[in-house]
Amino acid sequence: MQKRAQAGSAFQPIDVKIDLAIARPLASWLKVAIDGRLTTQSGVIDTMDSAGAPVSQLLFTNALVTEVGLPEVGGGLSVVDGAIDIQLDPETTTYQRATAPAGTASANNPQRTLPTAFLFSVEGVTWGAGIHLKPLIWKASADLGTSGGSRTYAKPFTQPTVVATFAASAGSPWKSWITSGAAAKSGTLQYVTASGQPLATVNLIGLVPTRVAPSAMNAGASQTIQTDEVTMSVQRAEIVLPP
Repeated sequence: MQKRAQAGSAFQPIDVKIDLAIARPLASWLKVAIDGRLTTQSGVIDTMDSAGAPVSQLLFTNALVTEVGLPEVGGGLSVVDGAIDIQLDPETTTYQRATAPAGTASANNPQRTLPTAFLFSVEGVTWGAGIHLKPLIWKASADLGTSGGSRTYAKPFTQPTVVATFAASAGSPWKSWITSGAAAKSGTLQYVTASGQPLATVNLIGLVPTRVAPSAMNAGASQTIQTDEVTMSVQRAEIVLPP
């Protein structure tokens, strides 16, 4: 077993990537974490081989969520990684080999990440085709805590920065938004399957553009498209997973 020995000791966090389609049981934990309410969880991560047979287990205790990430979308990406990235900061971890009898295998193959499309909208602002959004990342840092004791966030969650890139010819509405006083707006980013089934929605509250800069996007065959990159701060970004 590994555990925190004393204040100032370093501990390796756990990074997990989970398909949005099966992440729903984590929805309430992620919500209260991002809201700044302290909720620790203990659990186990099972590792399986390509045939579904158990290989090992990683048991963790008293873990806080310290990072949540949603994938980039658009901009010519052929397949969007339809998964949510979560970083956990546990108090202790224990690694052990799987205890299933030799030759035992699951009938199910490991879950594969679904190809994912997206819908992005901001009230009163339009744009042309080809928009690209960088990943959305929420970050916090946990204190080291004491063995078996309560834990807190050393730094609470920061809200993600929204960065959108699109063809320069479609940039007028965004530039008008800034030059007209950059009043805060609301928006949504929805991740959906190729058939349109919702996987996750991010409600963006209090969006304000802070920067517009020219850039360029690779269009293949040694060609580039002149683009504008808009950086937006957000007062609050809420992740909603379907029930």
